[in-house]
Amino acid sequence: MRHLTSLTRCCLPGLLSLIMTAHADTLATLQQSGSGNSGVLSINQAAGDGNQQANLRNLAISTDTAHANTAAQQRLSASGSTHAGSDSAIIAADSLRNNVGLVGINQSAGQANQSANSLSLAIGGHSAYAGGAIAAQDSVLQSAATGPAVRNETSANSGQEQQTVISDSAFQGSRGVIQLNQIAGNLNQAVNALAIRVVRP
Repeated sequence: MRHLTSLTRCCLPGLLSLIMTAHADTLATLQQSGSGNSGVLSINQAAGDGNQQANLRNLAISTDTAHANTAAQQRLSASGSTHAGSDSAIIAADSLRNNVGLVGINQSAGQANQSANSLSLAIGGHSAYAGGAIAAQDSVLQSAATGPAVRNETSANSGQEQQTVISDSAFQGSRGVIQLNQIAGNLNQAVNALAIRVVRP
């Protein structure tokens, strides 16, 4: 009997403590990049302070039983005032095109944002288990924002702006699995979790 178990865990050590203070404008941009790849492409791009990002991939293949499980834990303690400037996350024209396979992107602009992409793939001859997609917020991205209350003092008349942009020509011709978390602002949490199991008799 051949039995294969694969486990991927991501745990940022300790607790990231962040005192939020005034910050200038932040800009995260992908411009004419990340195209023409085959296989696995993982991108983490952050502009600002205290951002946490993860791309987790787990593959188990067996002629009998295959187990693939992926877990992540991100912890953040934030206090203070955001006093945010303008935050922009942009995937510009002709980016991330003609990719074949698995693409994972975390793009953040701002402060104290958390994001994760998770994929578990199990291929077994008799049975297969792929974990991590069920109850994703609890089991895959266990995010905790703790500490004193954070005040967001951005006003509608301040001229400050948070924006996310994806060009119409981005991702054209790409095939497979694409996981994207795009964040602009403060104290945001985002997760993409996908589990696939295949049994080949």
